[in-house]
Amino acid sequence: MVRMQIQVPDELYAKTRAVADYREWTLAETIRRSLEVFVQMSPRADAPKKQWQLPPAHDFGQCRIPERQWREEANIGHVVEQLRHDRNL
Repeated sequence: MVRMQIQVPDELYAKTRAVADYREWTLAETIRRSLEVFVQMSPRADAPKKQWQLPPAHDFGQCRIPERQWREEANIGHVVEQLRHDRNL
């Protein structure tokens, strides 16, 4: 086993200490278990990295909204305001 020294923010230390106390584990055991979970959830370091590519576009046909209204229709705030207005009627 390797010894190591780390520095953590006070708040993280307090939360980790609280977990250790709750589980009745040592602080070292709590940190070891946390690292094991983190490593298991992380991608393997030796796995080849794939270059992300934009997925192919789908053809949904011609847009039914006139081009001059695209900006207005794409604005989610507009939709929310319309829903609020409809509920108040």
